[in-house]
Formats: sequence, C-alpha cells, structure tokens
Amino acid sequence: MDLIPPEEVWAAAHVLIARAETNSTSASPGEAGRPPVFKAVGLTLAVASGLFIGISFVLKKHGLLKANEKYNEEAGEGYGYLKNAYWWAGMTLMIVGEVCNFVAYAFVDAILVTPLGALSVVVTTILSAIFLKERLSFVGKVGCFQCIIGSVVIVMNAPEQSAVADIQEMKKFVIAPGFLSYAGVII
Repeated sequence: MDLIPPEEVWAAAHVLIARAETNSTSASPGEAGRPPVFKAVGLTLAVASGLFIGISFVLKKHGLLKANEKYNEEAGEGYGYLKNAYWWAGMTLMIVGEVCNFVAYAFVDAILVTPLGALSVVVTTILSAIFLKERLSFVGKVGCFQCIIGSVVIVMNAPEQSAVADIQEMKKFVIAPGFLSYAGVII
C-alpha cells in the first residue's frame, strides 16, 4: 500500500475548504442552478394566483347572494349556497389559485411571490364594483393603486439572490444584537 505524501493531502484539503467557502458565499443551493425562465414561471404563477383568488371571492359572494334569494334565507344562515354553481366555481378557483401560489414558491423566492398576493385584493375590489354593484370610494381607488405600485416596486427591486443560504446563517442573523434590540422594542 502506497502512502500519500503529506503535501498532496494538504493540497486536497485546501481545495475542499476553498470550495466550501465559495459555496457558502454564493447564492442559496436552490437558486444556484435555476435557469432564468424559472423567474418568469414563478411570477406568472403568482399573478395567476392573485387573479384566480380575486375572481373566486366575487363568484362565491355572488353565489351566496343568489342562494339567499332563492331559499329566502338571511345572510350567513342555511346551507343553500352548497347547491349553487357560482359558489362551487368560486371555491374551485380559490383552490386553483392557492395551488398556483404554492407552486410559485418552488420557482422564485418569497420576496417575489408574497407582494403579488395583494393583487387578489385589487381584483376582488374592482370586480365587486363591476359585478356586485358595490361602491368603490376614492380612498378605495387610491388603495388599489398603491397596492399595484407597491407590488411592482418590490418585485422590480427584489434581490437577485437570497440573503440567507442555510439555517446557520439565519441563526447568526437572529441572535445579532441589532435584531434582538429591534425585536425587544417591537414586542
């Protein structure tokens, strides 16, 4: 059996340590090998989720109102809505929207998916004003505009890579004096 010279062992160890340091400072493991199309797919799924969920609220409310008329019930009483196709279509769209939202997290970071969830509120507000004849005040219009602008600004300025690659880095940030001071003041 041949012995490996110590110089080769040290050289191999140096190479392994250098690789480990390079990997720990680069993007998170899930993000390192992602093709650019993943961002487009994730953002599309997040926007579709907002649309589906927003439409589902309007369909479910329309179904509830129709069921209350048909079965002569007070709002919030009875189970007549279970026989209404609009309510079931709304529930189905809600499930599809939540699945799209969940799958979007597999393609892009939460910093991109979460702000686009506000679009469901905007879609619901606009469609309620159109189809349910609900009044949309000036303040509501301004709020919708701010939701859209805020979502776009956050998505356009999101970092290209995650700030935290693993749980050890997260632990380091959580026990940092700055965060502990902030958490102490807030709590």
